[in-house]
Amino acid sequence: DVQGVESFRRAALRDPALARAMTTVFIVVDRERLIARMRSRAKDNEHEIAGRMKTAERELQEAHKFDFQIESRTRDEDFAALLAIVEQARARAAAR
Repeated sequence: DVQGVESFRRAALRDPALARAMTTVFIVVDRERLIARMRSRAKDNEHEIAGRMKTAERELQEAHKFDFQIESRTRDEDFAALLAIVEQARARAAAR
């Protein structure tokens, strides 16, 4: 979540080891798919879904601040993309 990442970034300013190890990932989900996922969980009413969507749209504006972005597809494809990012981040950290 955007606020959590911001918290880690502030901590990384005080901790060089954290700064070297930290990598941020933003998972982009298209609007229709996100709404469908929320509805399929059947935990939120339409008013709550609308509120969550407002938050998601605000957070999407912050995506460019992250080191990597994943265009969400299936769970397996997202996981494979995340594993690739982990490898890239390890290589980047080793090079520092």
